Amino acid sequence: MTRPFELELYGQVCPVPLMKTKKMAENLKSGDQLIIKSDFTRSVRNIADWAEKNNFRVSISEGKNGSWEIEITKN
Repeated sequence: MTRPFELELYGQVCPVPLMKTKKMAENLKSGDQLIIKSDFTRSVRNIADWAEKNNFRVSISEGKNGSWEIEITKN
């Protein structure tokens, strides 16, 4: 298994987190995992919706102090 890619998007609001996620996801190969860290709730939902529609497996976990971690894995 390859090491997961990470994208920290703290302090960034829509549409920037989704745009950066899409850009980074372009380079993922099947089985690759991208971990996105954000503190903007709306971006979490937007990223998860986009990922599901584009055939990624999605897992969301809520961290401390309003932070979120979204794990997407390319199928």
